[in-house]
Amino acid sequence: MTSSNQKTNRGGTHTMFSMIRKRFTYANVAMTLALVFAMTGGAYAAKHYLITSTKQISPKVLKSLKGANGKNGVAGANGAQGPAGPAGPGGPAGPQGPGGPGGAPGAPGTSVTSSEFAGVKEKCKEGGSEFTVAASKTFACNGVKGKEGPEGTFGGTNLPHAKTLRGVWAAGGFAEAGYPTAGVGVSETAVSFALPVSPSPFPSRVEYIAPGAPLPEVAGKQVCTGSETEPGAAEGYLCVFSETEENIFGHPTVINPAGPTTAYGFAMQGFSSAKGYMEMAGTWAVTAE
Repeated sequence: MTSSNQKTNRGGTHTMFSMIRKRFTYANVAMTLALVFAMTGGAYAAKHYLITSTKQISPKVLKSLKGANGKNGVAGANGAQGPAGPAGPGGPAGPQGPGGPGGAPGAPGTSVTSSEFAGVKEKCKEGGSEFTVAASKTFACNGVKGKEGPEGTFGGTNLPHAKTLRGVWAAGGFAEAGYPTAGVGVSETAVSFALPVSPSPFPSRVEYIAPGAPLPEVAGKQVCTGSETEPGAAEGYLCVFSETEENIFGHPTVINPAGPTTAYGFAMQGFSSAKGYMEMAGTWAVTAE
């Protein structure tokens, strides 16, 4: 049974291959290969033959694919002008050129002459100097003489009516003893008026005001005003204010060293009350009558 079965199987197998051989043709083989390539060969080409650069193509092939250059296109319109660039650095200084020819000598100048004159000339009323340059003239005039007296300069005129002069006075020294002992100290100082005061306040219209003393009155009229810092005097009076009296016997005395009727100033005199340093000082005012 075994031999019979094997025979039967070999016979069946032979019969099946005989049938397949009868159906193999060129068309069937081509279709089968095409199907297999479509299913597997395409993916293989995509993985191993994908062209990403001209280097993968043969130079001969590239040369055959290269066409001739086309004609140049029409030139486009000019673009807008760009902004100006920054100025470049200055170039080096060029060499100095040759000097020009010397000019012709100038004409001799005209000296200036001057001469003084007196009286009235041109705009001058008090004389002056005349300066001449070629045909031109100019003048330098003397100043107008100032007036003497209260409206002008000093010139021996007296202090005008009701005008007041003010000033300061001071003196000091060292005493060996007090008044009236021998060695007593004496301090003196003189004051001159800027303008003469006439009539002179001496001797009856001179007042001395000690520190802290009341202002003097004559016939019910106050003849000295103000204080040692702002001295004042009535018309015809000389008022002497004392601010400091150190080691002075009594009070300083107002005296007229040039006589009882002088109009040019006054003097102050003081004696020591003890041995030691002595000092006196103050202010004054005089008003013309």
